[in-house]
Amino acid sequence: MMFSRHGCRRAQFDGKYEFPFISDSGIIPEKLLPFDKAMANKDYAQWVHFYIHDRDFERIWNHPNKYLEILKRYEGVITPDFSLYRDMPLSMQIWNTYRNRAIGYWMKKNGVPIIPNFMG
Repeated sequence: MMFSRHGCRRAQFDGKYEFPFISDSGIIPEKLLPFDKAMANKDYAQWVHFYIHDRDFERIWNHPNKYLEILKRYEGVITPDFSLYRDMPLSMQIWNTYRNRAIGYWMKKNGVPIIPNFMG
């Protein structure tokens, strides 16, 4: 099941493009692990990040429930970072920003400690 608008049910929306609002936790992680390594890892005393190629984490958008219980084992997650390029059409930049925030909101709503990844 692909991520749907229902993942943001009851979200507060903010700004011109009405992205889901997620607050900053104020936490500074000491140890990080990329999402593509987190599925097979057994050391959960770290934070998962998405500073990897989009193709290596597109699956969380398409099947988020498949990864929820795994991500809950970790100390937390820095929210996804779907790419934004200067030469990317604005509509795609808006879409990827929405996806970053929507997945972050959904994780937080489902009990995963998060640090929002806010870019520019």
